[in-house]
Amino acid sequence: MPACESMPSRRPAQRGMSLIELMVGILVASVISLAAVVSAQLFMGRQRQSIDVGSAGGNAMTGMAAIEYEAAHAGIGFFAGGAPLCQAMNLSVGATAFKTNAFLSPLNITVAGNATTLDIAYASALEAAAPSPLSAATASDATSVSTSSYLPVSVGQQVMLVPAAGSALPCTVRTATSVVPATDTAPEGLGTDGSGANNQFAFAPVAYDTTGFVTKLGALQWSRFRLSGTDLLMERPLSGQQAAMTHNVVAFRAQYGIGDGTSNTLAGWQDAAGAYASLDIAHMPLVRALRVGLVVRSDMPQKKVGGQCNATTAAPTLFGAAVALTDPDWRCYRYRLSTVTVPLRNFIMGSDT
Repeated sequence: MPACESMPSRRPAQRGMSLIELMVGILVASVISLAAVVSAQLFMGRQRQSIDVGSAGGNAMTGMAAIEYEAAHAGIGFFAGGAPLCQAMNLSVGATAFKTNAFLSPLNITVAGNATTLDIAYASALEAAAPSPLSAATASDATSVSTSSYLPVSVGQQVMLVPAAGSALPCTVRTATSVVPATDTAPEGLGTDGSGANNQFAFAPVAYDTTGFVTKLGALQWSRFRLSGTDLLMERPLSGQQAAMTHNVVAFRAQYGIGDGTSNTLAGWQDAAGAYASLDIAHMPLVRALRVGLVVRSDMPQKKVGGQCNATTAAPTLFGAAVALTDPDWRCYRYRLSTVTVPLRNFIMGSDT
């Protein structure tokens, strides 16, 4: 038999992607990738803007919280019996005199041009609302003070010598350098020698008789809020300390809430102008509240489209007045307005009107 010839096996032809199909696939993948990148960029941009606007709000709240806290305490230790304790004050720290027979308002707004400064003062000790009579006549530069108070005073705390009600004599802030507690037969004695921080400046001596008082201040707090560039600063004039509370501030304003003179009702808002350009003892009894406003700008500018921005189309207003924005690209930013109204309880309770 003839040998069987082997037949070659038939295999199906292998078929890959053609060059055209490959190019089409690459093109489709590129289009999808590009669309995904653009969508991601838009999403991230919007997310950054949202975060930026939210950050501006939180930034404003930090400064507002500090102002609200300080203003809520304004006037502690400055009133008694429905009247201000001091028509003028002697106040020094070390060799520096901050007030020399001059009025220190527990709240004062000053405006110079577009710059607003807010000063707030108060005693840290709640006992300051209860002045104690002097048990012996004394001079403001004496090295000791006798008082009939049973309220404890610690070495290093501040006290204030106060003349009789209605007197034109100034109050004097002193530091307790030693303390002899009161007993059943002896009044409390306070040493006020020259080693105390508030006892070193040589004011003209003031004589206080037994119609005068001693008020325990604890620590006299004096805070100042003002803008430095676009930073809202909180300063302590007596210690020289300062801290930036809020950044990117484009406007800072404050107003007094004024009563009608016959009740504690709030009659309206008053700028620091005219008779209120610097709050004096005659107008202080009419003050009922404080209103403060901040306008904060976002950190990130909007990208210009066609050379223009429309993030903000109209300049923000504060207390009915337009905010002056000097940046020519101010429309590229977003702005956050924050206001707070603080009732001045210590002013209201310390006033006859």
